[in-house]
Amino acid sequence: MAVKKDENADRTKALYLLKKQVHHLKNLKGSGTALISVYIAGGAAMHETSNKLKEEAGQASNIKSKGTRKNVTDALERIVHHLKSYGHSAPESGMAIFCGNVSDNPAKTDIELFAIFPPQPLAVQIYRCDSRFFLEPLEAMLDVK
Repeated sequence: MAVKKDENADRTKALYLLKKQVHHLKNLKGSGTALISVYIAGGAAMHETSNKLKEEAGQASNIKSKGTRKNVTDALERIVHHLKSYGHSAPESGMAIFCGNVSDNPAKTDIELFAIFPPQPLAVQIYRCDSRFFLEPLEAMLDVK
């Protein structure tokens, strides 16, 4: 019975930490479409995700706004570099990566990367650029079931 209680406490703690992280990310806003959200399903091949993001970096060269173009390409490079530390496949529960220029000052660049390992397995592969991070899959995990 003690094992069941510990599992429940661990799950509650994990959901609490996820809720705090989601709340923090929800309050961040980027200029233009410079905030990138990447969801990687559990066990997915990291090289495939890296290759897709490298393709997207090539497409980002078509962005008209010089500032947005630079922020997007810098964020994509940072994500690809970050993915190299995870080996061949994503963690069992998957991962969500959020990266972009989160500076309030348009003259200052502050590209930050946030990696979240959800307490429940992710079944989605998503890449999205927007002025806000795409948090719906994580928020769905927080809904009371």
